[in-house]
Amino acid sequence: MSIESMLCQELSTIKVGLIGENGNAIPVKGDFWHEKLYECFQKAGIEVASCDDADIIIMPIQGRERFGFERHVLRSDFYKRYRKKIVAYSGLDLKYPRIPGIYASATPFWSSVGWVKGGHYVASYIHSHAFDPARRARDLLFSFVGSARTSPVRKKILQLNDPRACIIDSDEGDAKRYWWQTSVERAEHCRANFKDVMERTKFAICPRGVDAASIRLFEAMQAGCVPVIVSDRLVLPEGPDWPSFSIRVRECDIVRIPVIVAEHESQFEEMSRRAREAWERWFADGVTVRSLAVWGLSIRENLTPARRPVLAFLSWLGTWVLPSNTRWGERLYMAAVTNAPRGVKDRVKRFIGK
Repeated sequence: MSIESMLCQELSTIKVGLIGENGNAIPVKGDFWHEKLYECFQKAGIEVASCDDADIIIMPIQGRERFGFERHVLRSDFYKRYRKKIVAYSGLDLKYPRIPGIYASATPFWSSVGWVKGGHYVASYIHSHAFDPARRARDLLFSFVGSARTSPVRKKILQLNDPRACIIDSDEGDAKRYWWQTSVERAEHCRANFKDVMERTKFAICPRGVDAASIRLFEAMQAGCVPVIVSDRLVLPEGPDWPSFSIRVRECDIVRIPVIVAEHESQFEEMSRRAREAWERWFADGVTVRSLAVWGLSIRENLTPARRPVLAFLSWLGTWVLPSNTRWGERLYMAAVTNAPRGVKDRVKRFIGK
């Protein structure tokens, strides 16, 4: 069944469950993803189904242990009982998909084999901008306001120059901290300036950050900007007709962005309308549960009894052989401080220079 046909199915006929990593139905304080998803259920007027009755169960992943790979979940009785229904959700950067699900940081390989799907950002700590897409005439052809230190791609964007552009490095002048780690006053000023610039912008540059994905893509859509996506390995969420309202620019073609967006300026009004409509249909709080359920059901449909164990084995193998997962000094340190007696912990710390 296609994503579109699933979307046409009334959500009232799909029973959606929500459960934390420890099997808890009610969010615990500090689990930002579970808290926000629970809020999304309430905004949509959807009752959280029990695990026994649910067609699909969404499990937000906290990912607090760098090399934990959700072992505590995989070994739990509730996961073993409901694993065919459970799909993970994670909005974390660089999150390795040990459990099949929806990941903002989905990689092309795991997406191509059907183990994951790309997703958006849902967390209670994320500041919600009340954008007004029709607030004023848009005098900026394109813009970027954000932290440049998270990726070399962003540093290249700072070099762009155009009389109708606004390019701001929010971290400028502070070499050690991100803008949101500074004073409350400065953080609020940065948020207000970002909102103001986005509402004046026609084409919003949405580059990769620490990972291939960035929340700016969805903020641009919400603000009625046309997203200019600069991230070669980004896996976009399925469903929206992305080519109709966004532009993808290869990372090696950043210098051509002024020319590219100028060529599309005559199409701005239509692309802007479609971008906002796609955000309202797929990524707003009131429709997030439906979108996650549709993507989750698609994953579940793909993981047949023959495919699931093979992909699960590959996922486990990746925790030991992929370079990003095999930083042995860090793994040894974390194993020591988690499980070893005090004397062994001290020796390990001295050995690896912690």
